[in-house]
Amino acid sequence: MTLENIVKITGVMLLFIIPFLVMGINNKKKDTKLLQRLRLLAEKTNGSITHYDLWSNTLLIGIDNNTCQIFFIRQEENKETSKQIELSEIQTASVLNNSREINNKEGSSKISDEIGLLLSYKGQRQKEEVLTFYNSNFDGLMLKGELQLADKWSRIINDSIASYQKQVI
Repeated sequence: MTLENIVKITGVMLLFIIPFLVMGINNKKKDTKLLQRLRLLAEKTNGSITHYDLWSNTLLIGIDNNTCQIFFIRQEENKETSKQIELSEIQTASVLNNSREINNKEGSSKISDEIGLLLSYKGQRQKEEVLTFYNSNFDGLMLKGELQLADKWSRIINDSIASYQKQVI
């Protein structure tokens, strides 16, 4: 193999590899900026993030176990939602899965339109709040683990509520 062929092959390989490297670097920058915004949201209430999950560069949820707060950021097209929630005000967290049945040739299929965390508040101040993890109108038609993430955070929040209640008693 001549030097000219080696240079050509290397050039072609770089043409295929460089776009993936650039995409990876850009995604990492987006992740870092989103995490920084979550940390700033926590700092506004003298909190800090003790555990978090970042999902698809659009969703970030974190908890401060010391101050018993949940922090949530979700980006949809040109809109960003950020929330800070006191666990002392939450009674339970459960998974919300708004779905519908579709009949086709092979039978019926279940399609999820929205997945999130349903937070039920104590008392009458506010009944429920939804932290949306997936919305088919913005996130495409394919789920990428959002249901499992919502289930994980439902358990984390309920465990934290139980721990908080033990400390108060």
